[in-house]
Amino acid sequence: MSFLQPKEQKLYDAAKAALPRWMFSNDSNAQELVAAFAKQYASVWDQLDFWCDQTFITRSFSLWLDQHALDMGTHRQDAETDVALISRLRNIEDKVTLPLLRTTVDSILQSFGIVDPCGIVELRLHAHFQAISTPYRTFFTRGYRMARSAARTLIVILPYGTPASAQAAVAEALNLKKAGGIIVRIEVRANP
Repeated sequence: MSFLQPKEQKLYDAAKAALPRWMFSNDSNAQELVAAFAKQYASVWDQLDFWCDQTFITRSFSLWLDQHALDMGTHRQDAETDVALISRLRNIEDKVTLPLLRTTVDSILQSFGIVDPCGIVELRLHAHFQAISTPYRTFFTRGYRMARSAARTLIVILPYGTPASAQAAVAEALNLKKAGGIIVRIEVRANP
């Protein structure tokens, strides 16, 4: 159909390919009907394109951008432009990633005069850790633990000889910095 726009022509071609051939063989009314549907659905296509664009922070604006801010637990500040809000939403400060937690623990250990780095093992859902009541405090076989299971656990392994005061400082710092719902277990290597 020559009077259709490119997007409408795509829809018309798709419908014509999907419908039975006998429908178009001798009745021009069917072609006009499908072309009319293609014209209507082209406007729907444009609306869907707009909505999909708004799901991207860099393409959204106004109330759509405000919704992105709400989704990220913040809101537009007074007199904040769209460009400034986009920049703020895209440049999130690193607070709870493993490298930052490792750096935090290592800096605490250095303040106690311990130069050896810590180790952190992240156990995913349904991984196992050793029960607290057992006398074993060393890390076993890379993540497999006896006893009950817990979701999202971080096991922080401190160097041999770490004093109890350093352990307490690490525990306090990690409780402040870790993400909600994460369990932190702190262990000390039993041998050098």
